[in-house]
Amino acid sequence: MPSPALARKRPYSAKKRRAQLLEKRAIKRGDISPPQPVKADKHKVWAGHAAPSDSQAREAARRLQSAFVKLDKRFLQDSMEMAAVLHLERPVPDEVAILRAEPLVEAQLTRKLTCPARPEWRYDMSKQQLEENEEVVFQKWLDQADDIVHEWCNPFEVHPSDDETRSPAMPRAPTVFERNLEVWRQLWRVSEISQIILVLLDSRCPLLHFPPSLVAYLSASHEANRTRTILVLTKVDIIGPTRADEWTRSLQAKYPGMPVVRVEAYAEADQTTDQGKGKTHAHQPHIPLQFKESLVQALRDMHAELLEPPQRPEGSIFLQRRSVVRKSVSWDAVLHAQGEQVGTVVGGASASSLHGAEGTESEPEYLTVGLIGQPNVGKSSLLNALFGINKVQASHTPGKNEFADETFPNAVLDTGSPAR
Repeated sequence: MPSPALARKRPYSAKKRRAQLLEKRAIKRGDISPPQPVKADKHKVWAGHAAPSDSQAREAARRLQSAFVKLDKRFLQDSMEMAAVLHLERPVPDEVAILRAEPLVEAQLTRKLTCPARPEWRYDMSKQQLEENEEVVFQKWLDQADDIVHEWCNPFEVHPSDDETRSPAMPRAPTVFERNLEVWRQLWRVSEISQIILVLLDSRCPLLHFPPSLVAYLSASHEANRTRTILVLTKVDIIGPTRADEWTRSLQAKYPGMPVVRVEAYAEADQTTDQGKGKTHAHQPHIPLQFKESLVQALRDMHAELLEPPQRPEGSIFLQRRSVVRKSVSWDAVLHAQGEQVGTVVGGASASSLHGAEGTESEPEYLTVGLIGQPNVGKSSLLNALFGINKVQASHTPGKNEFADETFPNAVLDTGSPAR
């Protein structure tokens, strides 16, 4: 809240200005006491500042801010000491400089670190009951994850006999994962609402944005015949076609059940804009036709898989759950839609549902496609490129879209940035 001194100045007449100067001189001489400072009105809204009615929106945004583990002082001190003692081999050995195909950590450890699953819920449960159950389950998962990370970071506490024979080495840093329940709730809602999920991966290092825990989380939904997953390599114009081809082949071999498509989200505009010194080329949302065709074809194939009748798993007497999905989709219209024909943006992930009021399953009105990914992988930029215009906020700064947004009528759901 600005002070009154920062408010707009009011014009004074010559008579008032002279009286003000005389008063200041009298105060300086000590003839009169200075006036009491004016307290700012907490309820007054100054020009150019947000009104108190926006406090709920600001509080909601703060609740969705990511939270990560803080490094303790001992780790920071040990790292500083070892950095001054350890000798760095130059040139860097190939076994360190080249990314290995095998996991960087033990497979047993990666299986322990999982994404938290949303607890079972019913339509007759109140909001308070649902949130309390989620808080209990999430806290249990968080405690288990902290124990696993602590055990990995401190192996000599678990095996003290190896402490005497170990050589000086840099201490293990704790892994960074999301600790805010509100962020995970966004992922839960979107994965439940969507029939097809697009996982956006920055093509400069896709494996960094697709951890084994997220793979297992999405695979469980795939095996239950609820959703299908498509991997989307973004920003391929940065790495070039050769590297994009190699990453595509690598991801297809590693995840055979997930199609891999490549996209670009911007094209250079015709005009240039003056910004201070020199000229800067402007960019506008645009996806090349060949990339859009491959994306729509992948969506079409996944939609066809969801429409196939369920099969009985080997060794089971029960059929798989039939996926509830819209049967007819005009894919040609989706491919050739432009601008306002693509749809409009509305808010709230709770608007769409695969169930009726009493939880009875029925054919949904839309085919819902959810976009998930870490911050700055290009979720909002891809949506704008599909629209051909700026429909959602996109910026170099992560976290512009924190809550789930929906776009209709082709039902593309943007999650914000829940997956980390």
